[in-house]
Amino acid sequence: MAIHDMEQKCLVEADSSAQVMPEMQAAPRSHIKSLVTVALLATCACVTTAFLAHVPSRSAPLTRGTENVFIGLQAADYWKNWFKSGDKIKLKSWKEDDYADVKHGDDDVEEWIVTYGSSSNNIQLWKPRGKDNDEKDADKGLVAPGKFSKKCSLGACATKFKVAIKDCRKKEITLESEDNARHFLHEPADHHGITVWHTGVGNNWVVEKR
Repeated sequence: MAIHDMEQKCLVEADSSAQVMPEMQAAPRSHIKSLVTVALLATCACVTTAFLAHVPSRSAPLTRGTENVFIGLQAADYWKNWFKSGDKIKLKSWKEDDYADVKHGDDDVEEWIVTYGSSSNNIQLWKPRGKDNDEKDADKGLVAPGKFSKKCSLGACATKFKVAIKDCRKKEITLESEDNARHFLHEPADHHGITVWHTGVGNNWVVEKR
């Protein structure tokens, strides 16, 4: 109900309360004055209640929509809380039990050593090596192709990918090639390795730290 309508309702009620029954018309003026005062107080109370009903409480809990606004304001580099430079990660694709993998020669890599600068929002991905398989192979970084649908390969000049958070709760990201803003690391429909593409669910990756 609008505040104006509530005010009108309260005024009508007050006016009715102020009317004196026939048998009370002969009552003392002081009694009638008291009745009018009570009616006016009731009117003020109604107006105050109507106003307060439209004022949101400061202590009210955040709605789901408001929570989403705050998530949207999350820092662009919040993903650095999920993994540090030098950590080993896997990138889960939209397919069931499927990860970003590169097939190159005898290599079939789906675990990656991730590196990035402290003030950078770009990462590079490297084939693991070493006794515990937790060091980067500087000769075998993930290299994005220059054309759509061509497969990614391994090489010393690993592509730098800009990280963008898609879903903070899921740790879901996209990886945009630094060389081309329309090229995103992409899981295609086939099972012969990853590529680059400009749109679609195949551009989304869920980070899993190993």
